[in-house]
Amino acid sequence: MTTVGQTPAQTGLVTPRRLVGAATLIGLLLATVALVSRTSGPVQRSTVVGASTPTQADASAIDSPSQVSASDPVSRIGELEQTVKTSPTDGKSWQSLAGAYLRRAFETADPSYYLLTTNALDRTESILGKTVEVHVLRANLMLALHDFTGARTEADAALAIQPTSFDATVALTDAMIETGDYTSASELIATLVDFRPGVASLSRLSYFRQLTGDILGAEAAMRAAISAAPAESIDRAVALAYLGEIQLERGVVDPADRSFTEALRLNPASPVAAIGKAHVQAARLDWASAITTLDDLVEQTPAPGAFGLRADIARATGDAAGARAADQLVDASMALLKSNGATVDADLAMLLADRGPSSAPDALKAAAQAYADRQTIFTNDAMAWALAQSGRTGEAVPYAEAALMTNPQVASIHWHAAVIFDAQGDRKRAARELTAAMRNPAFSPSQAAAVRAMAQRYGLKS
Repeated sequence: MTTVGQTPAQTGLVTPRRLVGAATLIGLLLATVALVSRTSGPVQRSTVVGASTPTQADASAIDSPSQVSASDPVSRIGELEQTVKTSPTDGKSWQSLAGAYLRRAFETADPSYYLLTTNALDRTESILGKTVEVHVLRANLMLALHDFTGARTEADAALAIQPTSFDATVALTDAMIETGDYTSASELIATLVDFRPGVASLSRLSYFRQLTGDILGAEAAMRAAISAAPAESIDRAVALAYLGEIQLERGVVDPADRSFTEALRLNPASPVAAIGKAHVQAARLDWASAITTLDDLVEQTPAPGAFGLRADIARATGDAAGARAADQLVDASMALLKSNGATVDADLAMLLADRGPSSAPDALKAAAQAYADRQTIFTNDAMAWALAQSGRTGEAVPYAEAALMTNPQVASIHWHAAVIFDAQGDRKRAARELTAAMRNPAFSPSQAAAVRAMAQRYGLKS
């Protein structure tokens, strides 16, 4: 373990060749994007990769009958690619291939699967027409790309054809949450749980409870989702990774570590579990292990969340050069996601704002675009934090208040609010939000010193 107070550079932990390797991978994937966008046929996948999934909606393929599940998903994709090569008018096989690509995208967050999914869906639709299954798959693809309004449109179209479609209702629920329609989402979640209390419905119940202040209820629902998942399955791995995130928000680090470890055993490509594991290691000041975990991930795929945490650790340990290198890879990986059709404004705004005042103008621009698209807990938080990092805490107050409106159990939101209220001299609200943020000791290595300093000023035990 790194000695406390030593930077990665001082202990030989900075591995520039590994970051160069990640940069090379980004370049190769960008070239792949150009290739895939010019072909309507399948592209053989020979490498399993993983990346960060920023929202619960990205797991919308979980327990979804319209998606393809296989013990060896890469082999299944290969089989389907061979089938459509020999039978190019087999619409059902094209549909299955689109589902397999999309499922693989959810499991690994490799952005190159998004264009593969789009191409396969286009071929499916040209043969079968706009079926319920096509609309549902497009809705789930749009959720992955963070086109939440488009996802809602596609889910509604599926339900117009088949009002009882469970898969379409799941997709619509995710779209409602991600567009800030929490009341409608709550009603649909109750319907889903009543109709089919499996992984899909219970994991969404868990997420909704977390966003609305019930962290213990969120954990209970996710444990129920794990119990409902088949043993040794990818669905179980995803639910375990989300359980680990909930446990971190509760401040129980050791149980979170066990959840992430088991998720990685079931799915070594899980980006959520790998990044969660790195958060645990950073919380323990085990910088070497955290960096190794993140570097192992980004050597396989350009994961913005992993690069962002890598940069955060570098800032926390005084490694300015390492932070700049990781920040450059964040920018490149975001460009890669955009080139695959993803909307990244809200995520980009937070990653930029976390760099500090120098990046605040770009953060504010991205946050404003995200907020214009949809008003949610997270876009309000993005606006609040970008304004705060710009020195405009007075303007940030209403956005911070809106981000807190449902009492989300997300430490970073409470920390941003604490900083803003403190700057405005509102000690009562600052102390309350600081206390809430401190429940999760792992949310941001680079902010840990500031959290401790504010806690000391307020006489709170950190």
